[in-house]
Amino acid sequence: MTPEWSAKDLLAHLAYWERAAAEQVREFKAGRSSAKKRTRPQVERINREVVSANRTTPRHLLREELILARSEIVAAMKRAPEELEERSPLARIVYSQCVRHRGHHLEQLHAWIARLGKAS
Repeated sequence: MTPEWSAKDLLAHLAYWERAAAEQVREFKAGRSSAKKRTRPQVERINREVVSANRTTPRHLLREELILARSEIVAAMKRAPEELEERSPLARIVYSQCVRHRGHHLEQLHAWIARLGKAS
């Protein structure tokens, strides 16, 4: 989350990357492993484009997209072997997008909420 992002911008950002993770899960299930490694400048460009493109998208639609993508990922995890190999593509997708990425933004959201509380 960049300082100029609103909570809605963050929602658009998370929805985009969760959809990307859900797509990776679908590809994995179909036997196509996609190791789409993006450079930092590519990720930053995508983030700017996503936030800009979603300025007029209603918040409830972004929320629904995020929930749908997360549901896909959760369903895939339920169908995965109980002892998921830590280095498997599915485990890497889940750790990267569902643990590390969310955790990163959760910390930022907490800081954002704390700043709002101090401004009151």
